[in-house]
Amino acid sequence: GKLVIQSSTISAKWTNLFAKQVQETGAWYLEAPFTGSKIAAEQRQTVYYLGGDAEIIEMARPVLEPISSAILHIGPLGSASTLKLAMNVNIAGVAQILCESLSMCRSAGISDEIYFSALERNVSRSGVSDLKKPKLNGHDYSAQFSLKNMAKDLRLALESAGELSLS
Repeated sequence: GKLVIQSSTISAKWTNLFAKQVQETGAWYLEAPFTGSKIAAEQRQTVYYLGGDAEIIEMARPVLEPISSAILHIGPLGSASTLKLAMNVNIAGVAQILCESLSMCRSAGISDEIYFSALERNVSRSGVSDLKKPKLNGHDYSAQFSLKNMAKDLRLALESAGELSLS
């Protein structure tokens, strides 16, 4: 009669293993990784990716709605974990290229003000660039998300991709 809501960023393989262990005890299991920065979490603007049965999602909704801006049912168990890893791959790529392109401009003597003014008018502008702009302008390189956790997520995404038939 208990519900376990698992919100760690893990692979579909681990999600399904943990779900089996929980379900064998008679409890319900909901896969619920979320996305959002520290700022989003503080403002209760996280987005939950849910994997599992619709009935279980409805059981969890009263807990998740007050702390999120959106709840997306992705599909069966494992699908939300895969989507979350895919989103983190995307974030890592955008953040890496943002830093490299800014570094290129700085090396050429182009100010951060001009760089970000151009980026705001460019199709490559993103939520990641908007989020990182104040920190990069201020040369604040403190972590909003640790490299250790991003490396873990990228490793899990690579392992997951190896288990899928990618086309």
